[in-house]
Amino acid sequence: MQDIIEGFLQFQREIFPKRCKLFKRLATSQNPRILFVACSDSHVVPELLTQREPARIDSMARENVIAQIANIKTHPSVAFALEQGHLNLHGWIYDIEAGSIDALDGLLGQFVSLADYPHVSATQSMFHHGI
Repeated sequence: MQDIIEGFLQFQREIFPKRCKLFKRLATSQNPRILFVACSDSHVVPELLTQREPARIDSMARENVIAQIANIKTHPSVAFALEQGHLNLHGWIYDIEAGSIDALDGLLGQFVSLADYPHVSATQSMFHHGI
């Protein structure tokens, strides 16, 4: 997970500033000319395969992220891994216009800046905030 967070922080520092006009435009308009249907496989990255700019993906409402985290926690294998301390869940909201990610802090029950709190997760506690 740390690699993913570091990748996002690198994107925020290096890529987003160079392409902020694109992301601001994507945040306010959506006019896709192509519907690319692919399996939800980690090997398939439609923008990479088709060499197209990123399409606007509407962020789920924060309540939906919280609901999805609550739902996945009920799956027996997930619940077991959480009980054993072998799994952390993460819930993120991406703000395409700002190029930022807010992450669900499970203990606080609210979203915080991933850039400010890169170790926070939906199933970890305040010690990651240095509290």
